[in-house]
Amino acid sequence: MASAAQPSLQERIFAWLFAHPDLVFGVLRWVKPVLVTKGLTVVTRFDHVQEVLSRDWVFQVPYRQKMERVTSGQNFFLGMQNTPEYTRDVSNMRLAVRRTDVDERIAPFVTRTAEDILAASGGRIDVVQTLTRVVPTRLLGDYFGTPGWEENEFTDAATAMFQYLSIPMTRPSSGSRWRRRPRRAPISTPSSPSASAIGGAAMM
Repeated sequence: MASAAQPSLQERIFAWLFAHPDLVFGVLRWVKPVLVTKGLTVVTRFDHVQEVLSRDWVFQVPYRQKMERVTSGQNFFLGMQNTPEYTRDVSNMRLAVRRTDVDERIAPFVTRTAEDILAASGGRIDVVQTLTRVVPTRLLGDYFGTPGWEENEFTDAATAMFQYLSIPMTRPSSGSRWRRRPRRAPISTPSSPSASAIGGAAMM
């Protein structure tokens, strides 16, 4: 397999910025609470954020184009405006992910898995690599029935997809690990929009 291309200066700068969000937003709140750049506006204060969220007819959801690339042409409700299609898919998601499951299934699984990892750590642990990456991945495999082809690669794929969708000016790298063919065929994706929306929740 060919080695991955080296990140550009812009990509390295963005990587540093996203690795230090508290510092970046702390400075912006005092110096430039509303930062306007070409194609991107960053709001950093609570009142401004609340105003943006309350005016969805002005500040529209920016994920649609990327979401349709990831899902082979179908949008996912996180990339939709407040439309009947959005309401339908959110309703389907709530049927699939019940509120009672948080206490009955999700919290016990997360607690048990984290405790098992900590017990096997020998007193030292890399929290990000060993705990906060692993526990959510195993939860998705158990709860949604989508364990993936291999735990580390599946986690890398989900992380790369999330970053691509949610971080402005990011694009998948042609050499990134998540583009590699899985060791075995992944679970097939449902064909209907509403079913795809439910399945997509596993990656979000």
